[in-house]
Amino acid sequence: MGKSPTLSSSSAPLVQPIPINRTSWPDSTPDETQPFVSIICGNSTLTWAFHNTLEEKCCPTVYWRTAHLNPQLFKRDDGSAKNKTGLAVEFRKHIPPIVDTHVFGAQTTVTVQSITPTTKHPPLAVYIVSSCSDETQRIAKLFSSIPSRVYLMKGEDFFSVAEGLQDNYGVDRLAGLRGAGDMYGFPALVFDCGTAMTYTCADMHGRIVGGGIAPGLRSQFRSLGDHTDALPLISPDDVKARVKDAVENDKPLPVFAKETKEAMMVSVLHGLITKTQTIIDCWLHVATLSEKENERVNGKNSALKESNSSDKLNTPRYFVCTGGDSEILHDLYKTDTIFSPNLKQDTLKNGSKSKLSDAIVQHEKYLLHYGIAFVIRRQLVARIEAVKFIGKRVAKLFEGQGEDGDDVFRGRIISLHKSDKNDEGDDGQNKYEELYKIKYDDGDIEDVSKDELPALLALYEQVGEKKPGNDKGKKMTTKRSYGKKSEQSPAAINSNKRKSNKAAPPARKLASPTRKAAVSILSNNDPSASHNETPSNKRKFSSDGKSDGKLAKKKVENIRKSPGRPKRNNTKFTEKPESLVNTSVAKSFENVLYYGKITKYIPPEDKNSNKKFSPPLWHVVYDDGDEEDFDADDLAEGINL
Repeated sequence: MGKSPTLSSSSAPLVQPIPINRTSWPDSTPDETQPFVSIICGNSTLTWAFHNTLEEKCCPTVYWRTAHLNPQLFKRDDGSAKNKTGLAVEFRKHIPPIVDTHVFGAQTTVTVQSITPTTKHPPLAVYIVSSCSDETQRIAKLFSSIPSRVYLMKGEDFFSVAEGLQDNYGVDRLAGLRGAGDMYGFPALVFDCGTAMTYTCADMHGRIVGGGIAPGLRSQFRSLGDHTDALPLISPDDVKARVKDAVENDKPLPVFAKETKEAMMVSVLHGLITKTQTIIDCWLHVATLSEKENERVNGKNSALKESNSSDKLNTPRYFVCTGGDSEILHDLYKTDTIFSPNLKQDTLKNGSKSKLSDAIVQHEKYLLHYGIAFVIRRQLVARIEAVKFIGKRVAKLFEGQGEDGDDVFRGRIISLHKSDKNDEGDDGQNKYEELYKIKYDDGDIEDVSKDELPALLALYEQVGEKKPGNDKGKKMTTKRSYGKKSEQSPAAINSNKRKSNKAAPPARKLASPTRKAAVSILSNNDPSASHNETPSNKRKFSSDGKSDGKLAKKKVENIRKSPGRPKRNNTKFTEKPESLVNTSVAKSFENVLYYGKITKYIPPEDKNSNKKFSPPLWHVVYDDGDEEDFDADDLAEGINL
């Protein structure tokens, strides 16, 4: 497998930069039956991985490392088929045989036909974690030569704000920390040893604690070689060989070295081991504190509860080394005699024994790819869980019952899609809400959020299908819902309500008080009710759904309904209707008496206007916070009670 020469990332920028999509779920998820590629774009190298399908938990199966792409390859990008084929040929130099076979099949020569999307070879999904923008552009350009979907990953893919995500965290550090949590559990500590050496840790609940950044080993040795005249330039390979000799052949590094090259090595490595031991001690202290806090909240010897990130607990206290020079740090912790005399810091420190012996080093050179695998696996599972609801039957209560007296409207989930409206995030990317589209049996269509769906599913499980004989084939009246279904304002919807001339049906027990739809239970046998646009015997809910909490307090079965009653002579209430404001009233619902007070008078609409006539109403607020409009009959009965 060939490698392109290493050149400066900024020496030859792309002539025509191409847009790179940031991850946006679920659109960015790969086909669950297809493998995918992840790439870690560092400051000097590219690390690649070819991942298995969801059935194999998306685990990386092949890894490889290359230099940065040659910028000269992208200078003459004219978009022609010849240029595209040339890039595809270059692409083959950067991939192992298993990936080559997946993309190109058994062909030995790249042709235009071989890089044309087909059903047999769907576009390859590629996920990039990068700290170098120019190189990211070249990677995207290279993959544009084959059928592919390229995504640049974000910090929020790996951790949420609730889990301690900050805007200034590098995505590579977050990917490594997520990979460590997935492989070994939390609390987690990761040392990433590259051009820069970083360390990042999380507590036992998977919340980010923080970390640090310093020059890496090669940066330190390069600094000594470049900025002095007499000191030699020591390569990472020289350091690896010397540390390996010390570990395997019992030749420790002398603290008091007699040779210049060895003196440079022992000073840098001793600083590294001392620094990392201090960090490990601090991390173990954080882990102990979070463990004690968990015991205080959940009880002694309790398991990790309500973790936002992982159900795996890192009881052995593994810490992980990753990155290009991670093998050196790992070997430093493999023996007690790396230095002579022995400087392992398990002696007394501040009056107590260091807890270094409680931590166990693990070397995972490709740790970040496991962090990416965790994210893709989680998103695939979430998509499968979401899609499984398509085709399910649901039910919802609306204000405005059908002609058959049934106030429950049933329908079916027909699709899952993104909302039309979106908010722009801090990174400038549009963020959409996922919505389920429901088609009701009367033909109406509504979008509901994932949070609303469980209540609709539960209500259908409770009420089932409409009972035979209830459906008289009449068209249902206008339903009222303040969710996404209606584009009208509450006031506009209110003007379209009709009062049923059917007797009130028995009150149903609601499956969940979290619905956003209003509930209407109408009762009046007056034939003139067909002219009356404002139903009297109903329980009202505000459009923000705040009254739903009241339903829970009243144990939802106490939905108010009035029995049929004779007409009354109510002229005394219509002579000075405003004077009744602040008058106390009462109403009986299922043999429970509820008290309230009239808060305002709503005058009747003009019979000569274009609007349909509605009678005078008095707005009542009950002591439990529920609201209702009384007509003259309601008022006479409420005052007498």
